[in-house]
Amino acid sequence: MVNRMVNSVTTPACSKPYMERKVKTKMKCRCGGLLHMSAGDSIRDGVYRWHASYHCSQCAQETEVDGTGIGLPPEIQDSITAFEGVWEVKAGEGHAASASYLLGKILKDCQLPGITRDSGNSGMVYYGTRNQALWLKDKMIQSGMAEQDLICQEAVCEHVLGPEDIKAWLGSRYDAVHHLTGKVLLTKWPSSKAEGLLKIKKTFKLQASASVLLKAGLPYIITDRLIQWDALERMEETGCPECLEFVCDTQVADGKGYFSFKEVLIRYAGEETGIQRNNFHNTGECRITTEEQALERAKSECTIGYTDTRVYRDFTDQMWLVLFFTASTLGGCQEVYMDSSGITRLIVYGE
Repeated sequence: MVNRMVNSVTTPACSKPYMERKVKTKMKCRCGGLLHMSAGDSIRDGVYRWHASYHCSQCAQETEVDGTGIGLPPEIQDSITAFEGVWEVKAGEGHAASASYLLGKILKDCQLPGITRDSGNSGMVYYGTRNQALWLKDKMIQSGMAEQDLICQEAVCEHVLGPEDIKAWLGSRYDAVHHLTGKVLLTKWPSSKAEGLLKIKKTFKLQASASVLLKAGLPYIITDRLIQWDALERMEETGCPECLEFVCDTQVADGKGYFSFKEVLIRYAGEETGIQRNNFHNTGECRITTEEQALERAKSECTIGYTDTRVYRDFTDQMWLVLFFTASTLGGCQEVYMDSSGITRLIVYGE
């Protein structure tokens, strides 16, 4: 594990266009061929712009999309951040309150989440591409924040080996489940609150005080992104692992889909748009034990046209997620969440 070097930038607010960032990646086309994607983002005349072009080497399909605003399609944002790293915008020391308010207001006006609460004293933090971070920083300066009161830099994160690298290193000992990424939650208070919280604070290197943790509601996100084996080791080190829980992000590892329904509920808590919490078709029991059964059961809830599907499983809470989507089309997907009895518990519609 190595730490990524941190780059920070100081730029006059939108005084000139920022360098366009271009990346290239490959994915599977609906015809089964190789789809080449070229994507990028830029800032010109104060406007954040993004674009992507797709070309299939087998069926010769060509598609181009573009747009403005920092609400990037996930596949484009992931491609850019994988190439240049994740950047963050947050408050400098002593300015968390004002920066958090302004940051939240701008993102709300843009109808974007993309925001998370830091464990330290920086309040709200935005994570995105370099140009997204620069654009947001300039908007905050234009709204009255002093540049010296803001931090815009590449986020410090651990370098995670790719699945093939890990498998080659571990050989037969490799288990994809141990290398899932996710969050660590504080789900209940330690029997000795003060001592237990101080140990958790020290183990996970939290800057938040024990008093802040005591005032927080449960579940409380201790850390946003850790590899499972590392998270479990740290949880044991606290001496109160029963008070903590690891919940994995929605992801594909070694060809299989994994997710945590608890993480999903936390992610969509308070959301109303695009969320269906009742009036489902699947209300009677129908035991699901395989991906094929999950897919067939979820089809009765699907209300969109699609070309592809992907199935994920939550082994801890015995839940299934079936994703319906159209390859090479931005947005318009549908997520169907069901328990092992085949009863639908949640549906999420992608824009």
